[in-house]
Amino acid sequence: MQVNNTVRPLRVRPIEQYIMTKRPMLKIILIAIPAIIVVSLIIVAMQPSSYRVMRSLAIAAPPDAVFPHMNDLKKWEMWNPWARPTQT
Repeated sequence: MQVNNTVRPLRVRPIEQYIMTKRPMLKIILIAIPAIIVVSLIIVAMQPSSYRVMRSLAIAAPPDAVFPHMNDLKKWEMWNPWARPTQT
């Protein structure tokens, strides 16, 4: 019976080939990052310059009863949900 005492290398490829395969990936990354930034800027530039946010709420009261509360800033703090302290 014959015993094979040869040592097998740990790396399949030489180190030089391994380094050469990294350079195209770096080139791709350096091209992709500015491309993503440019595409993002184009998308942002195409958006409208003004926008409008609206909310509506149905209140079961006549407008004459609601308007004084909306018009006076001191009364506005009584019903404003964001002005109330949070209860934790």
